[in-house]
Amino acid sequence: MSSYLLSWNPKNFSTGGEGSDQGTLDYQKDEIVRWSCHSKQVTEGDNVYLIKLGKGSRGIIAKGVVTKASYVDKCWKDATKERTYIDFRVEDIRHNCNEGLVPQVLLLKACPQQQWSPQSSGISIKPEYEETINNLWLQGENEHSLAILFNWLSANSFKEEGWYQDYQATCSLKNNITSADSIADDLLRRIWLKKANGIASVGNGFMYQREIDDNKVFLQKLTFDILTNPTKATFDKAFEDWKSQDGFSRTLYSVLHRVFSLADPESITSVVGKEYLNEIIKGLNSQLQLSMFHSKHWFEDNQALIHAVTPYIEPNTDIYKRNILIWHLYQVLTQKIEAQSSTDVSEVKEKNRTVIKLWTIGAQAA
Repeated sequence: MSSYLLSWNPKNFSTGGEGSDQGTLDYQKDEIVRWSCHSKQVTEGDNVYLIKLGKGSRGIIAKGVVTKASYVDKCWKDATKERTYIDFRVEDIRHNCNEGLVPQVLLLKACPQQQWSPQSSGISIKPEYEETINNLWLQGENEHSLAILFNWLSANSFKEEGWYQDYQATCSLKNNITSADSIADDLLRRIWLKKANGIASVGNGFMYQREIDDNKVFLQKLTFDILTNPTKATFDKAFEDWKSQDGFSRTLYSVLHRVFSLADPESITSVVGKEYLNEIIKGLNSQLQLSMFHSKHWFEDNQALIHAVTPYIEPNTDIYKRNILIWHLYQVLTQKIEAQSSTDVSEVKEKNRTVIKLWTIGAQAA
């Protein structure tokens, strides 16, 4: 028994009319559907998965079992030509993320050598991925797509050594600093100077030694203010004070953000780059249908992000693991997804035009 990937673009077809970006399929469990299939090797009993492509949420929305092997019939567009079809029985269908479609971004991560933007409907699924895809589909029952994604990241991307331990160790410095009369130079350097300090890397936007030397008193006070009162008001004032400080010729946004991440890991993630945070929110809204409000204020958006995703993360997940999973989420959401070519679109359109209802188990379809 083999498995095959069928494709559908709602822009080109939806049941009951022409296609649209909001198009849907109104198929039901046990319904028999005819679908265009490129492969001529499909046999009765094979598994098929239907992937939704195009705009918006993309991913596997249905699983079925082939009831009629590959056969040739007239092409929907040109009756003088022929096209290969299969019939399959719908085992389950999930129209959206709330119903548990398996997101394309997860499929790209979990099965990277499989083609997930096929040029034609009905390509074979690599045997080494069949079990993984089936497990993801089973795990998605009665789950949101984001929960499927976080569960996979927890099992496959998260590690209890390395970053996880360093993250906790750096955040534990807060109590030592706030209970002391002054901040030791080595702690000040660890918080502000290091490119990667256990919480996050600031890339090329790191602080120079001369900047910390020239602004030592200012940074000591700012550190204490942030760690003792990591609020939005403190956040806004910190940037105002920074910009009015003569010792800085530039504003190190990610460096400042990282201090707030240290101060309150329960409410602030380790995503210190604003552009990265924006990409997460954009991906959650466009690909996972969360409808998050995007204020474009780093502090507010951090809190909103945590509030939005926490319900989809396993209960009792500690804040450090949760924040690391959110970073892994960024990496998954920003993977390059190969765009369909014009031939892909025309192929999908032709395929979808051929769909007809045949039989529902036990009764003739209307």
